[in-house]
Amino acid sequence: MDKVSQSFVEKIVRARVEEILELARQDVSRAGFDLKMPAGIVLLGGTARLPKVATMVKEYLGTTARVGMPHGLDGMTEEISGPEYATIQGLVIYAAGSPEEVTSSGGEGDNFFGNISGKIKSVFKSLFP
Repeated sequence: MDKVSQSFVEKIVRARVEEILELARQDVSRAGFDLKMPAGIVLLGGTARLPKVATMVKEYLGTTARVGMPHGLDGMTEEISGPEYATIQGLVIYAAGSPEEVTSSGGEGDNFFGNISGKIKSVFKSLFP
């Protein structure tokens, strides 16, 4: 079996991250915004765990960047509190934002998690026509 060097893998990963950053730059530009925001960019998702990714973003996009950590849910264990869980935690917080909707019965289920599931599905349905 052939061995692959760490530097080879790093080159491939770096190229993919740069490709993603270029796509993000294009999307932000098309939306009419400027990437050089005073507060910088907050990185979320599994890619945010890559070593030196914030430095890569700063070099490639010319603005500060930091890895964001989700917060706002009590009782969450350390295993699901990293940046790769920010989206799902945000959706849960969003779904729970209106207690009367979360605790009402009907829809996807008659319990807390069934109602959150229904709200999350409706968020995704609203994003895709």
